[in-house]
Amino acid sequence: MIDERTMERAANALEQAARGRWPRPYMEAQDEGTLLFMRVEADVPREVFNDALRREVALLLNPIVPRSPSQTVGSWIVVFTKRGEVYESLLPNAL
Repeated sequence: MIDERTMERAANALEQAARGRWPRPYMEAQDEGTLLFMRVEADVPREVFNDALRREVALLLNPIVPRSPSQTVGSWIVVFTKRGEVYESLLPNAL
């Protein structure tokens, strides 16, 4: 179950990976607390989303966010939006 402490730790980890390239995410526990949804509203250049960043985020978030058998793709997702439109997403399986 994803609680407030887990969300705070995940937000801090994502900020660490951001290195100032995007703001702190909006976060919410979904699917009865089994999925951590994180949304970043920012215009981040496409080249930032390389394999190294994907691995780094996965290495930071996977140990923090508890796994749930009901989430087959993973227990967290980070979506990047610009004017409300999703243009990139990061998922736990980046390793």
